[in-house]
Amino acid sequence: MKQMLMRGFTTVRDVGGATRPLAQAEEAGQIEGPRLVFCGKALSQTGGHSDYRGFVDNRSAESQTYRLGAMGRVCDGVDAVRQAARDEIRQGLGSSRRWLMAACRRRRIPSTSSSSRYQSWRPSSKRRRTLRPMSPRISIPTRRSRVPCGAVCARLNIPTWRLMKERGAIACPTLVAYEALHKDAKALGLPDVSVAKIDDVRLRSRGSLEILQKAGVTMAFGTDLLGEMHKYQSDEFTIRAEVLPPIEVIRSTTCYAAELLRMTGKVGSLRSASSPT
Repeated sequence: MKQMLMRGFTTVRDVGGATRPLAQAEEAGQIEGPRLVFCGKALSQTGGHSDYRGFVDNRSAESQTYRLGAMGRVCDGVDAVRQAARDEIRQGLGSSRRWLMAACRRRRIPSTSSSSRYQSWRPSSKRRRTLRPMSPRISIPTRRSRVPCGAVCARLNIPTWRLMKERGAIACPTLVAYEALHKDAKALGLPDVSVAKIDDVRLRSRGSLEILQKAGVTMAFGTDLLGEMHKYQSDEFTIRAEVLPPIEVIRSTTCYAAELLRMTGKVGSLRSASSPT
């Protein structure tokens, strides 16, 4: 978090794993870092994006739910998802800016047999607006089902982009994640099949920026980096600048990011010293 602050990020959103005590420690000045908007643990089905048990790991899924620093928790079925969401709210996720991440797809890395074209969660027609959902890179049918909920996601097809524009959804491309994985694949010990998946997305991702811009979809800044790969955080600026006008790249991490967090007027803008706060 201190390194993020030193790179100039004064407010960040974590969509899986950060906890209220971490945000409180920053607010109290016990640690140095940016203001933290957190989503609690991501919700995942068994074998899903946040189920990190290997093929021969038969420990209970609860071992992940209660492990400090775990990105997500496993819950299957409507009742279990509802209970998990309530439990994350109980733990104070996101304070008044409540977010919930639906980790919908089968995990892509390091598994060599998983597929990203897998739909697990479906939004309820009786959904409440207490939480604002966000979705990771998942299959097209799943992504389109989330747009009416106000969910935000990345890899999309043209009809979904149009629907996002119509519904006012915000895209949060995270292209640097694939560049980082490509650079560090050997050090991370990723198998060739995973590297091939990464490169397939990496080489196609820049085209999505151009299409999103033409569709008029608002794009906020994001990275989706984990652990030591956070050192590549600022490289997202360079990648976007290859396709987008510089002013749009700047807006993505200021006013557009504030809109994404529903914090317009509180963060993401520059004012003179004489302006009212």
